[in-house]
Amino acid sequence: MQANQTKLNGLLRLARSFLGFVSVGAVNTVLSILLYEMLILFLPYWLAYLIPFPVSIAFLLYANANFVFGRAVTLRSAVAFTFFYIASCAAGFLVITVLVGLIGVPPAFAPIGVLAIMTPINFVGSRLALRLDTRLAASGGTRRGVRRADDPQDDDRRDDEHRIDRISDPSHRDTQIH
Repeated sequence: MQANQTKLNGLLRLARSFLGFVSVGAVNTVLSILLYEMLILFLPYWLAYLIPFPVSIAFLLYANANFVFGRAVTLRSAVAFTFFYIASCAAGFLVITVLVGLIGVPPAFAPIGVLAIMTPINFVGSRLALRLDTRLAASGGTRRGVRRADDPQDDDRRDDEHRIDRISDPSHRDTQIH
């Protein structure tokens, strides 16, 4: 019974994080698309798509860390987050190129397709990048700038550690996370 409640709490927390991520992303997307739509008036679509990315990365790092995942930004997590979003930009660039160049989607509508494909990927990547210092601490690394273990916003880290303990304990094989 307690294992089911723990799983339910974890799923609810994940759902809340995803909704927050989507909200932050919606604001970022509207601003980015507005800039894109203005830029395609005088630039090629591919260049207009690339220009908003640096501003977006900075906004997303701040907003996701503070409002979605409740994590302090450290140099290590900021670098991981930035590199993830550079890879995401490359993937999005590939998707928009395929949508416009191969499939024939009008350039004004192509970012919608990119958004549908990249949102779930970006949620997972952002979450992992911003949790980097937490994972390092569990493996003996340092955690400078990350909230204390008694911080209520760091509950998911403790829950993750509890799940790891349960998974590694043979008497709890029926509660493994798959």
